Amino acid sequence: MNTFDVLADVIRDKTGTLHEDPEFRRVSMFMVIRYLSMDDRFRAVAEIANCYQRTLTATEMYRFLVAAVPQDDNTWIRYIKKPKKNK
Repeated sequence: MNTFDVLADVIRDKTGTLHEDPEFRRVSMFMVIRYLSMDDRFRAVAEIANCYQRTLTATEMYRFLVAAVPQDDNTWIRYIKKPKKNK
């Protein structure tokens, strides 16, 4: 299990059962929230989640994101990179 599996479940599948997997503890919720913040549809939820990231456990944050993020079949989120400097 990796960050993209959790993102797919939060956005598309909405099963809410990935926290039961032993490999779930290896997933960084910071990166899940970061990817959500790069899409305009999920930016407001990502800002709220970022405020509570230190107070909630990973399981609680996962359950919150499954409930708060609207379901969408398009799970591709473009990662925003720092622009390259011209030489």
